[in-house]
Amino acid sequence: MSSNNIQKREFVPLEEYTGRIIYKSFKKNYHKRDGTKGTIVIFVLQDKSGDEVKLVIFDKQVDDCYDKMKENETWTFKNLQIRELNPYQDKESSEMMKSEIKFYHESTYSPSKEEIPLIILYINKIFPFTFCENLLNDANFICFCLEIENERISSSIRGKFQEIEMRVVDVSRRSIIVRCFSCKWNQWIKENIKVDTVFLLGRCHINHQPEGRYCIIREGSYLKVINSYKDIPQHLACQDTEYDDMPPNMSYGFSQDEYNLLIEMRKNAAHTNFISVSPPHCRKIHSQTATIFSLNDYINDVQINNSKIDRTYCVFAYLQRIQILNCFYTGCATCKKKIEQDNCKCPKCKDTKRKVCYKTNALLYETQEDAESNRDSHWAYISESCAEKFIGKTAQEFQEMDEQQRSVVVAPLSSKKYQLVVKGKISDNPKYLGKVWTTICELTPVEEQ
Repeated sequence: MSSNNIQKREFVPLEEYTGRIIYKSFKKNYHKRDGTKGTIVIFVLQDKSGDEVKLVIFDKQVDDCYDKMKENETWTFKNLQIRELNPYQDKESSEMMKSEIKFYHESTYSPSKEEIPLIILYINKIFPFTFCENLLNDANFICFCLEIENERISSSIRGKFQEIEMRVVDVSRRSIIVRCFSCKWNQWIKENIKVDTVFLLGRCHINHQPEGRYCIIREGSYLKVINSYKDIPQHLACQDTEYDDMPPNMSYGFSQDEYNLLIEMRKNAAHTNFISVSPPHCRKIHSQTATIFSLNDYINDVQINNSKIDRTYCVFAYLQRIQILNCFYTGCATCKKKIEQDNCKCPKCKDTKRKVCYKTNALLYETQEDAESNRDSHWAYISESCAEKFIGKTAQEFQEMDEQQRSVVVAPLSSKKYQLVVKGKISDNPKYLGKVWTTICELTPVEEQ
C-alpha cells in the first residue's frame, strides 16, 4: 500500500459549491480544545453529477442555518474549505462520497436559483453489517426482516413524523435496526415487507453512535423484495474481481452460496439470537441477548471482525481466579473516572469528590480441564460496578482487608463456570495491540449438571 493511501488529506479553499440536501443530522455537542462545549451539525449534499459531500457546520453558524436549511432543498455555499476523504482513514468515505466541506465564519449560503433533482445512482457493492463502521451514506445490504413494528408517530426537536422500525439480519449473522421516517418508502414497506421477507436495502444512511449504529431509509434509498436469487440485480451477482487499491472487507457482489446461507438462517431465525450492531438504547423493545459463545469462539469472532469498538457478547467461561492485589484506583465519586491528581476537578463531570474504585481482572479458561492444564488462558477486566456486585463488598471495604481476608471472600467465587455478558474489541493500547480486550459486565453462575 502506498504512503498516499494512508496520508491525511488536507483542506484547501473552495470558492463555491451547490448541492441538494439529502441528509440533515440532529444538533450534537462536541468538546473544544479549551474544554468548553460547542455545537455541530452534519449535512450530506448531492451535486448535479450525483456525487456527495459531507458538510460540517459549527457553533454560531448552526444556530443561523439549522432551521432554514431543510432536506431536499438546493443551496449554494461560498468561501468554504474542502478536503478529499481517504478511504483508508475516513469512515465516511464511500463510492459516492469522496469529499468533506467545512463551513467557516467567512462562509455564506443562500437558496440556489437552480434546483438539483435527487439522483439515485447505480448500486454496485453489497456490504456485510460488520462493515457498518466504515459506511455513512452509501450503504447497501441484502437481508431479511426479523422484526417489524407498526407505523407510529414520533416526536423530536425537528417536529412530528411517521416512523417505521425494523430489525433485519444478513449473512454475517448480525442484526441492525432500520428506521424509515416520513418518506415515500413508508407506504412501500407497509405493503411489501413482512417478517422473513428478504430484500435489497440500498443507498441508505448509517447513523453512528458511540455504542453502535443504526440504518436510516431516506428518499434516495432503493428497496427491492428478493424472492429468489434471480431477483438480485445482475450487476450485484457474485463477482470475483478484487482491487489492490481498495480498502479491505469490501464485497463486490452477492453469491448464490451467500443467498442460500441467508435462506437457511431465516429458517432457524426463531431459535437464534443474533448479535446486534445497533446501540441498545435506540430501540425500546430491543434485546441485548446474543448467541451464547464459548470463550474461544468469542475471541475468534472478535479477531475475525477486527472490531475497534465494543460489541456485546454472551459467553460461557470457567473463572479460575480473581485478582486481589493492586486492584484499586482513585476515581471520581460521581462518574468513577480515574483521577491522576489530588485537589482537581474531574475532567468529565467537574466533581471534586473522590472514592476508591475497583480495577480488577479475572483469569478465564474455556473449560475446567483447560484451567487444570493452564491451556488457552484469557484475562478479562471486570467493570467497576460489576466487581462490587460480584464480590459483595465496596472497593473501600475490600481495600481495608488484608490479603488473607480477601482470599476468603473470593474463594467461593473462583473455580466455577459462569455465563458472562462481556464487551469485546481489539485493543488499541500499544501494550496489548492486536489482542482481544474483554470487559465483564455481568456474571451468572452456571449450575453443573
